[in-house]
Amino acid sequence: MNNVAYIVGNTINCIPTMMLFAHVLLQGLENCTLLENVNLYYNNLNTLEDLSPLKENSHITNLDLRLNPVARTEADYRLFVVNILPNLKILGEQKSYIYNLYG
Repeated sequence: MNNVAYIVGNTINCIPTMMLFAHVLLQGLENCTLLENVNLYYNNLNTLEDLSPLKENSHITNLDLRLNPVARTEADYRLFVVNILPNLKILGEQKSYIYNLYG
């Protein structure tokens, strides 16, 4: 597995968009504090705990988790993600539930 901290280091914290494929671990993503668009399509994110590092990135408005095991096995993964990312507008190809209510 790759580790975001290894890939981006501790110095890149102002990039707005990140696309990570091929079984990436999210540890280190919290250093990218200005992320808005994150594509994690087709990784090996298995549990809600694997998604927890995203909570440090409150600027994320667009997140793609399609084709990750967590999207198939955790019935409430969308609700979990919306709760940890208050500014999320799009999750996968759909507007987030919160955004639909208030956006």
